Formats: sequence, structure tokens, C-alpha cells
Amino acid sequence: MIKLVEDIDILYVEDNESLGELMESYMEEESGWTVDFISDPTEAKDLLEQEQYDVIVSDHNMPEKNGLDLYEDIKEEYEDIPFLLYTGKGSEEIAAEAVSLGVDSYVKKGGSGSLDLLSNEISNKVEKRRTEQELHKSRKKLEQEHQLLENFASIVSHDLRNPLNVLQSYVDILQRDLSEEYIEENPEVQTYLDHMESSTERMEEIIEYALKYEEVGLPVDETETVGLDSLASDCWENVESEDSSLNVIGDISIEADEPRLKSLMENLYSNSIDHGGEDVEVTVGPIQPMHTSTRAPEAGRRGFFVEDDGPGVPEGIEDKIFDFGVSSDQNGTGFGLSIVDQVVKSHGWDIDYKYSDGARWEITVNE
Repeated sequence: MIKLVEDIDILYVEDNESLGELMESYMEEESGWTVDFISDPTEAKDLLEQEQYDVIVSDHNMPEKNGLDLYEDIKEEYEDIPFLLYTGKGSEEIAAEAVSLGVDSYVKKGGSGSLDLLSNEISNKVEKRRTEQELHKSRKKLEQEHQLLENFASIVSHDLRNPLNVLQSYVDILQRDLSEEYIEENPEVQTYLDHMESSTERMEEIIEYALKYEEVGLPVDETETVGLDSLASDCWENVESEDSSLNVIGDISIEADEPRLKSLMENLYSNSIDHGGEDVEVTVGPIQPMHTSTRAPEAGRRGFFVEDDGPGVPEGIEDKIFDFGVSSDQNGTGFGLSIVDQVVKSHGWDIDYKYSDGARWEITVNE
């Protein structure tokens, strides 16, 4: 038996009271759904203004107003509520007209299993609507967060960069104008200047990360096919790997925004090098669905992993490693993994951290 969606509120418009009562009892007993039954279609709009419904089910041949007329009356104001036509005197012409008008489904009354078929259609349409609503909410939240980040980035790039540039200029002037003799007599001055210069460089690094974080926040609209093998190797060339090494053990095609995917990969590499040591070994490979005699080839997770042989994430911060500004290194920005998380979310993917003789990041691609 097909698993049905729970907690559905139905508005049922039917001029035959016996059928209306049958619908109420059947849906409530078989599915646990709530049915509000009305026999007069002209009352539907008033009821929709007063109550919240997940789906509207309507007969077609009714004396006051037929089902398609009712749909046209309410579709503009309630277009997000699925509308199903459930009629016993239908025809191919009515079905075609219903589809052309935008009715979500057409189910014919009578016959064995018609109520079961209607239940399945209701469940499918409501599930689709709820999924779309959740996606809309997620997108809206991402866009709001992006706007906040955009405002923050504007402040960072302008209000912080200007005084930072002034400070750096003064450091450069002092480095240039102070004589070697004076520095030799006052060695602490050079120490101060070195600290000032490293601090300004650090602030510049933080600004660059903040701007990068803002850029990757919006949901991805356009993608292209990217090969994991070539991507992994190309990105390794863009990080300061020193004595570290990369091992790519397989390939997979990924539909992604390539610049953002490169940003994700480079930040994971940098994280491994910064926390795993200069000679850390990084391994990249695909995550493929399992193929067994009881499992369909397309079933299971699909994506890729990036792992290293370093010490892994310190205890106590595993649940906040993707939070903005969190780092186990006092000199770290705490932006790298936040950027990774933003890239993953903007694609609608998932990321998990696991410890397996080092840090292991698993990105599941929901295609």
C-alpha cells in the first residue's frame, strides 16, 4: 500500500449529500484526513477565506455552478492550493478542458478503487505543494541572509578597507624612512613594525574571506557538468600545498556552478593543510550508490568526499564547525568551512563531517 501524506485538510464540493458524507467518513477513517463537505459551490469562496485547506476536491456537474467554473472563480486567489476534479459524468472533452485550464488532477468517480485513486492523487498533490513551499521558504531565507551579507560586505570593503589602507601606508612609510642605525639601536621598533604589518595583512585576509562568503550565498540558477578528477587536480594547483600531497581515486560528473565548486574544494584543501600539517595527504573520490541484488542501481547517496590524514576536528566544536567565524586555530579566520557550507546550501546539497583517521567531508549531490 502506498504511504499517504498525513494531516491533510480537504474542502470537498459535492451537490450529492450522500456522496459528500461518504467522502467525509472514508477519508477520515482510511487516511486520518479532515474533510469539510459543502453542497453549494457558491459557498466555497467564503469558506476558503475563513479556513486553511491543503486541497480542494470538487464534483463537476452541479446545478448552481460546475466544477470548472468554480475553479476559474478561485484559481487566481488560491492558485497555490491543488484543485482536483472528481466527477462521475466526465468525458474526454471535460478532462482536456480541465487540463488546459490548469486543474491539478482529474479523477473519475465510480468503479473499483476510485476512492483509493483519489486518495493517492490528493496525497501526491499535497506532498508536491508542501515540498515547493519548503523550497520557497528556504530560498527566501537564503536571499534574506544574502542581503544581510551583502550589506556587511559593503561595510567591510569600504568602511574597514579605507582605514586599513591608511594604516598600511604609514607602516610602509616608517619602514622606508627609519634608518638602519636607528633600528639597530631600537630593535623593538622593528618588532612593532613587523607586528603591525602582519596584523594589516591578517585584516586584509579577513576582508577577502568576508567578501567571498557574500558571493557564494545565493541559490545556484545555472549549472554545468564538472568532472571531479580534473576539478580536484586543478584546484590543488591553486593552494599553497608545500609538502602536502593529493590523491584522486576516481571520477564522477557533477552538475554545479563550477566557480563555486572550485571555491568549496580549495577551502577544504586549505583547511586540511592548515590543520593537518605541512605534509598532510589529501584524498578525493566519488561516493557512488551501492549496487546489490536487493538495491536498485539508482538508489543511495551520490556525491564525493575530501579527506585527510590529519588530526581531525577538535572535540567540542564538531557541531559548530560550519558556523561563521569558528576556528580551532587562534590565527584562523573561521570563514573557510562557512564558505564551504554556503556553497553546499546554494546548490541544495548536503555535507557531513566524519572522523576516520583524519577529517573526512562527504558532500551528497541531490540531482
